[in-house]
Amino acid sequence: MILTVPSWLVPGTWLENLERASRIGWVEGVELLFFSYDAEARSALAVELPGIARIAKALSLSVHLPDPLTAEAEELVSLTADFAAAYIVHPPRLAASAPKDASKTPTSSGALAYTHIASAVSHAPATAAAGLSNKSEWARLVDALRGRYGDRFLLEYTDREAFAAAERDIPGLPLCADTGRLLLDGEVPDAWIESRVDRVREVHLHGVEGRKDHAALRDGEVWLESLVALLGASSTRVELEIFSLAEVEASAAVLRKIFAREGEARARVARGNTTLGPADRNNSANAPFHPAIKFEGGME
Repeated sequence: MILTVPSWLVPGTWLENLERASRIGWVEGVELLFFSYDAEARSALAVELPGIARIAKALSLSVHLPDPLTAEAEELVSLTADFAAAYIVHPPRLAASAPKDASKTPTSSGALAYTHIASAVSHAPATAAAGLSNKSEWARLVDALRGRYGDRFLLEYTDREAFAAAERDIPGLPLCADTGRLLLDGEVPDAWIESRVDRVREVHLHGVEGRKDHAALRDGEVWLESLVALLGASSTRVELEIFSLAEVEASAAVLRKIFAREGEARARVARGNTTLGPADRNNSANAPFHPAIKFEGGME
C-alpha cells in the first residue's frame, strides 16, 4: 500500500499543500487536484511547476484530471508527464443535476485550482455542454492520451451507471476505486476491488455520513477492516481522499490502529496461539502483515 493524500489539506495552492504533505512522515505521495483547468489555473501552475517537480523527487505524485474532461486536458498531461505516476479520469456524465452538497467546499483566494471542487466532492453530474458530452468523443480522447503518454490513465468509479457506460466505451482500463461512492451505491468495497484486483491501481479511501461521502474514517467498520486486510501487503496507491488536515490526521490514526491489530493477529497465528478471524480470510490472509506503512511523524 502506497499511502497518499490530496493536494487540499489546508486552504492554499498545490505547492503549499505539497510542502505541508512533505513534512508528514508517513505520507508517500500526493494527488494533485485539477477539477478545472482555466486561464487562472494555467497561470498558477506555470509559477508552481518547478517547485512541484522538485517535490516529485521525494513524493509519488498522481494527477486528478478535470471533470468534465476536455481536449485542453492534454496540455496539463504534457506539463506533468515527467513525474505523474497516474492520471485519474472520471467517466463521461450521463445526465445533468444539481450538486448534492457544497457545505464542505474548501474556499480560499489562494486556492486557484479548487474553484469547482464542490462538483468533485459530490461527484454530481455536470451539464453536458461543459465538456465532451458524447461518450465516443470521451473514449477517443482517453485513447489518444494513452497512446501518447502510456497506460497510466485510471477510470474512477463515480457511480454505477456512468462507470458501466465508460467500461463499454473502453473495456479493460486500469481502475481507481472510490470507497465512498461504492458504499453509497450499496457495494462492498473490498469485494468490488477483489473482483477487479488485476485492474485496480488506486483507491480513494474515505467514509460516508448519511448520503455524504469524503467523511473521515471510523474505527470498527467491517468494510474498512476487510479492505485493509486486502490491500495492506499490496503496491496499490491508497489516497485518503478527505479535504481536511484534521480529518486526514484522524483517519490516519484509525488506519494505525487497524494495522496494529492486524499485525498482532498475525503474530498470534505465527506463534500458533489462535487462528485468523473472518475479516482476515481473504486473498491476502496468508501474506505477511505489510510493514512498509510507518506512521512516523505527525501532522503539523
